[in-house]
Amino acid sequence: MSICSLYLHFNFRIMRVAIVIKEVKDDSLGDCLSSAHSFCIYDTKTALIRMIKAPEKVRQMAKVNAAFLKSYEVAMVAALDFGPRAISALEEVGIQVYKAEKDLNIESQFKTMIKNIKK
Repeated sequence: MSICSLYLHFNFRIMRVAIVIKEVKDDSLGDCLSSAHSFCIYDTKTALIRMIKAPEKVRQMAKVNAAFLKSYEVAMVAALDFGPRAISALEEVGIQVYKAEKDLNIESQFKTMIKNIKK
């Protein structure tokens, strides 16, 4: 089942989901929000996947990345792990947290995330 048909099957509202990427060259998943090099964002309306470079590293990185993702209208973000500051910052802006599965590729991660999103 493709991501688009999964969207139609579950009749979700239009949304974007993101995955923290540690290394773009090999699409490796990020360990946590603050270590993000980039974010891979999937848009359920257009079915486009795009890679967006994360903001430059600064203090309060969790809050900066949470606001950054919110500006792209992301509803859920996945990483291998989230610290308490990241969870708090994401919840503060209304973004759901999803613990990524290390052995899944990016497309499979997106499919799993969409199945688990809370309406």
